[in-house]
Amino acid sequence: MPVVYWLLKDHPSEMGLTNDSGYRQQTPATSAAPAFGISPRQARRGVTFWMMVAGFGFIAIGYSGGVAHLIPLLTDRGLTAEAAAAVQASIGVMLVIGRLVTGYLLDHVWGPLIAAIAALATATGIGLLFLAPLGTMSYIGAALLGFAVGAEIDVMAVLVSRYFGTRYFASIFGQLNASFFLCSALGPAVVGLSYDLTRSYAPVAPAIIAALLISAIFFLFFKPYPKPADLAAV
Repeated sequence: MPVVYWLLKDHPSEMGLTNDSGYRQQTPATSAAPAFGISPRQARRGVTFWMMVAGFGFIAIGYSGGVAHLIPLLTDRGLTAEAAAAVQASIGVMLVIGRLVTGYLLDHVWGPLIAAIAALATATGIGLLFLAPLGTMSYIGAALLGFAVGAEIDVMAVLVSRYFGTRYFASIFGQLNASFFLCSALGPAVVGLSYDLTRSYAPVAPAIIAALLISAIFFLFFKPYPKPADLAAV
C-alpha cells in the first residue's frame, strides 16, 4: 500500500511532466468530467442488475467448478497427472489472451454480446473437458475456460459503467463482484458433491452447460446502453 500511495500517479503533471501532446494540465482534478449514474438502490430495483448477477454467476460456477476439479477430472478419465497439468497450463495462457482481446473488443463491440460469447465459451469448455474424448479436445476446452474468465471481469466492469453510470461505480461493481465470487465458491462444491453422489464427473456437466446457455440468453436480452441523461442519480 505505501508503494502504491507514493508511486502511483493519476496524471503526468503530478510528476512535473507533460503528456505526449505537450499540454501541461494545471488542475487535473477540476477538469475531469462530472460523474453521473444511478444509486445502488435504484440499480437493485431494475432487472438489469439481477440479470448481471445471474449471468456472471452462472459463468463463475461453471468456470470455478471446472478449474478446481480439472486435474482429478482428467486423471479420473484416464490422463496421467503430467498430461493433466499440461492441459491446466493452457488456462493461464488463454486467460492473458482473453483479457487482451476483450479489452480491444469492448471498444468496438456491444458489451453484452461479448459476455454472451464468454458464457458460450465456458459451456463449450465444460462440455469438452467433461464429456469429449481426451487429447486435443481437452486442451481446447481448457483454453476456452481460460479465455472466458479473462473476459468476464473486464466485461462486468464495462457493463456496470455503461448501464449504471460511474458515480456509484465502486459500490455497484463491488456488489456484483461479491455475488460473482460467492458463485465461484459454489462451483467446486457443486461439482464435488455431484462426484461424491455419482462417482463420476459427467452427470453434472449438462446442468452446468444448461445454466451457461441461460446466462448467454440473459445477456442477449439486455437493452442498448442508456444515454448519460437517463442515468440521473437519485
